[in-house]
Amino acid sequence: MIKPTRTRSGWELRLRLGGGERLRLLMPHMADDVAQERAARLEAMRDLLRDNADLEQIRQLLTEAAAQVDATLFDEAELVARELAGGGVVSPPPVAIRTFRDACEAWTSGALHERFPDRVGPLTDRYRSALEFRLGHICKTIGNIPLARLTKADCERALAELPPQRMQSTRSEYARLIPRVLRLAVLADALEHSPLPTGWAPGRGERREFQLLYPDEDAQLIRCGRVAWERRLLWGFLVREGLRVEEALSTTWADFDLERGTIVVPDSKTGKMRRWRLGEDVRLALSAHQERTGEGGKRGVFPSLYAAAAQFRQDLLLCALRRRELHETTATSRNVTVHDLRGTFVTIALAAGKPLPWIMTRTGHTRTDMVDRYRRAVDFALEHEMKWFDPLHTGLGVGQDDAMPLVFSRESHRDRVPGTLSDSPSAHQTSNVGAASTGQDDAVEPPSPPSSGGGREVGPPNTSGAEEQTAGRERSLPSAPADPIAQAIADLALSIRLAAQAGEWGFAAKLEAKLDRLTAMQSGVASLETARAKRNGDKP
Repeated sequence: MIKPTRTRSGWELRLRLGGGERLRLLMPHMADDVAQERAARLEAMRDLLRDNADLEQIRQLLTEAAAQVDATLFDEAELVARELAGGGVVSPPPVAIRTFRDACEAWTSGALHERFPDRVGPLTDRYRSALEFRLGHICKTIGNIPLARLTKADCERALAELPPQRMQSTRSEYARLIPRVLRLAVLADALEHSPLPTGWAPGRGERREFQLLYPDEDAQLIRCGRVAWERRLLWGFLVREGLRVEEALSTTWADFDLERGTIVVPDSKTGKMRRWRLGEDVRLALSAHQERTGEGGKRGVFPSLYAAAAQFRQDLLLCALRRRELHETTATSRNVTVHDLRGTFVTIALAAGKPLPWIMTRTGHTRTDMVDRYRRAVDFALEHEMKWFDPLHTGLGVGQDDAMPLVFSRESHRDRVPGTLSDSPSAHQTSNVGAASTGQDDAVEPPSPPSSGGGREVGPPNTSGAEEQTAGRERSLPSAPADPIAQAIADLALSIRLAAQAGEWGFAAKLEAKLDRLTAMQSGVASLETARAKRNGDKP
């Protein structure tokens, strides 16, 4: 690709016409990237006209096209060249790659895949999103450096600027992207050779141990009436079917055939379709969910989650699942995440004797070594005689009228506040859901609204045994709390206490800031009678 030269009057481009003939083209003032693009298009027009027009026509058309100030007039000149060449198509100009950021954008936009389809593979939406996020961190340091001046010291500086709390394996993934982008720049003729030696990126190091959710803990979670029914369905679905959380959240009812009990889902990494037969307990739970919501087609099956890992750990705390390994991060292990439900699925499936093809169909793994990393946990599961999970529909109360919610929450991404209890039992479940569960949630006492003096002590409500038995027998429609703000304050106070008990102080601080805002809001809210009197012009 020929590069234009900047002059006092604009830009100059020299093209070979063949037979020793050269053509000097003058272009007006324009930005560097626009000039580079126009030069590439002029070169493509020359190639198109070389065998379809005489030399004088080529000179005249290219000279007039290069001098155009208006981009529309230049486009018209391209059309004339196309007609003159007998209907040929002017090939699109290659993307100009000058800086490290340009090379990253050419990769993530798919431009390099279009130019080199056999050597640069396509990107799935999930991988492109993760790639753009990681390359964005790197480009903060070296993104604007021209590739011709990029050095090994610049790349070392970009690696040093990564957040220090990142795990070694994560830092290695970031580092491996830099030489890969440089290799792509060499492929696109934007760089002669990479300044980095082979093997420059650091090793992955030892992986931190993932956390295993025991089957009895799963049973306690899906029976806990303090967690919204839809989220319990999601957690139970993930640990029994092995999907990635982003795959489950993107599923619609059209992806399920609940009569046959099958699911068809595209792999979020490879884009290939995976299909298998659901467990009968999962099929029954999803059928009950669809029957009560009355939804289908392109509607999402599961509720949106803003911070899935934090929400999952909060739900575990609500169910009195405070095992230290689930909530603490150390040098060799981290606290539990939603992705650990996928590892739990593989571990328990192997311990239960499920064949590898059965497991890999559900997880999307293409190599057996990806499954082998869970072998150590499998030995632990076998030693402790861990069995397959309890039936999901039974734990969720399907078929038990007094254990199923009448109203399902349809949470949206923008309505959820990270780290808050947006699903309170009073708002989304019947008054006897907690009583209809197996009693596992009794370990966490229900909150009462804080006192007017601003205290945040949360204590158990004053409920007699007779009233509890009545609540367990009678099924009533859910009603909104008399003071929704007071209910939200009570939920937040309980969450703060549970987070503090688990040692998640950063999470507790975020909840406390939210609680301060709600408390201030409560003090400024007038009663309904006062608002009506003010509207009618009466004295309150």
